[in-house]
Amino acid sequence: TDMIVGVLEAGAEVGLEIELMSGVEYMIMGVCDADCDDLDMTLTDPDGNEITSDALNDAYPVLLFTAPSGGAHILWVSMYDCSVSPCSFGYKVFRK
Repeated sequence: TDMIVGVLEAGAEVGLEIELMSGVEYMIMGVCDADCDDLDMTLTDPDGNEITSDALNDAYPVLLFTAPSGGAHILWVSMYDCSVSPCSFGYKVFRK
C-alpha cells in the first residue's frame, strides 16, 4: 500500500479504517514531520478491542502484530506532541 498522509492539531486523535486479513502478520510504521516530537498509534479490531499500541515517547511508532480477525480495523493516530500545529503524519501498512 501507499504511504497514507494526514494532518492533526496538537493533542488531536483520528481513527482511520484499515482492512486486514485474519491470520496475516502486519507491520504498521508511522512518521511525523519536523515539528512533531511524539506520535502514538493504537489498533483496534472490528469490535473496538485493542490489539496493539505504541505510545512510546518518539515520533516513529511501529505496530507488529498478527491480525486475529479480518475486516475493517481502526488505526487510532494520536498527535501527542506537536510544537507548531498542525503537524503532518504518515503511516504505511506492510504485510509479511
